[in-house]
This record gives sequence, C-alpha cells and structure tokens, in this order.
Amino acid sequence: MKKESPLNNTFALVLERLVSATASFLATFVVARYLLPEHFGQLSFLLALVSLLGPLMALGLNSLLTSELLKRPIDQQNIIGTAIFLRFSCGLVVAVVSTLVAYPLIENWHLFSMLVFSSVWGAFSVIDFWLQANLANQYAALLRVGSVLFVSVLRLWAVWMEAGWHVFVLICCLDFFLVGFGYILLYQKFSNGVQNLRISKDEIGKLLNDSKWLFFSGIAAMIYLKVDQVMLGVLLDNKAVGIYSGAVKLSEVWYFIPAALMTAYFPRLLQTRVSNRTEYLAQIQKL
Repeated sequence: MKKESPLNNTFALVLERLVSATASFLATFVVARYLLPEHFGQLSFLLALVSLLGPLMALGLNSLLTSELLKRPIDQQNIIGTAIFLRFSCGLVVAVVSTLVAYPLIENWHLFSMLVFSSVWGAFSVIDFWLQANLANQYAALLRVGSVLFVSVLRLWAVWMEAGWHVFVLICCLDFFLVGFGYILLYQKFSNGVQNLRISKDEIGKLLNDSKWLFFSGIAAMIYLKVDQVMLGVLLDNKAVGIYSGAVKLSEVWYFIPAALMTAYFPRLLQTRVSNRTEYLAQIQKL
C-alpha cells in the first residue's frame, strides 16, 4: 500500500470533497426541482432522522481508532475487528429499536426502516481510519468519489425516468451498501483480509471505555447539525423542510476544507507528539 505525505493526502481529500460536493449538489438541485418542496422535504426529513442515529451507531469510535492504530500497530487486527463488531452490533440494535419506536410516529415508516438498516453498513467505515493511520487516504477518497458519482448518475436517471420519490430513498440505501462493500474490498486488497480480523473481549472494554466521552460529543454535534430539519418537519410540514434543506446543502458544502486538512494531518501529528514535542507544537501552530 502506497503511503503519501500529509500535503498530498490533503490535496487528495480536498479534490475528493470538491468533486463529490459538486456532483452531489448538482444532483440534489435537480432532484429538489423535480420532487418539489413537499416530496424533497419528506426525503430530507427521513435522512435527517437517520443522521441523528448515526452517532449512536458509531459509539464515539471515529476519533479514537486512528490514534489506537498508530499507538498499537501490532494489535491492528484486534482493533479493527473489534471496532467493526461493536459498530455493526450496536447499529443493528439501534435500527431495531428506532424502527419500533418510529412505527406509530412516522408516516413513511417502511422507508425509514430501510434507510436505518442500510446505514448499519457504515460499520465498515472503520477501515477508513486504518487507511488514515497508514497515510493512504487517497484510496478511500477514490472509493467515495466513485460512489458519489455513481449515485448522482442514478439520481439523475431517476429524474429522467420520472420515478416516484420513494425510488430516491432506495438509491440512498444503495449508497450505504456501496461504500461499506468498497471498504471491505480495500481492506482485502491492502491487508491480510477481513477473514483474519479478530474480536477481543479486552479490546471491547478498552475501546468502549476510551470512547465514552467522544460518544456523547458525537451525539451533541449531530443534534446541533440535524435537529433543525427534524423540528421543522414536526412543527411545520415537509414543504418547509424541503426549502430549508436546499439552503443547508449550500452552506454545508464548505465543511470539507477544514475536515480534509485535519484528516490528512492527524496521523502525522500523533506521531510527532511522541517523538518531538517542540516540532509537534510548531505543526499545531501552522495548522
């Protein structure tokens, strides 16, 4: 597996986010014009609900795994295998509970259920943090760009075929599967393979203990970002959610710049912090 410098990784991630954000925004614009605020609002409302459940499924492990993989490379298979197991099993529990709770409350319960269970495949994004730890972000970037472009083409095709709005929900479900399966293929190609991953009881306790505060902060962050759309759907109607979601897409498109920068430099910062404290502080200032 080819490793890149943080600068090259930043360039790859920024390029990925630019291409993905542009393709996604253009496709969303066309879909929003086609579905009109009512149906686009229904779709956005369901996706916002699923996003709110995301931190519960992630268990706060996202910000922890890159650090653990860098500190304990010899335990790589235990860390990755245990993290995938935790996220997948927790995701299934969250999906079952949320669909049962939503049954009497949400009109399009069956579509919500499909989205929630599809999002469980996000457990395999654990492999992305393994790529980050190995300074190989370019492979994950290519995967995500390919998925976004494919899904965007599908959405435009659905508009061309004058499909019902539920078809766009199915396309969102397919997106979850594509990315999850893509991460599995990357790990198969550049490692010993998923068949050699291990689940460790000791690792379960350590990861859950170390991630508990990150778990709560992730929930708070996602509520901050998505609860407005849910509130609009409850207090007003789907049309209001549709109009508001279009504006939110335009504002969120810029988030990729600081996110890409920190994702690329984070592994190098962790290594420098251990080996050279002065250089670490200097790199923090530059960032």
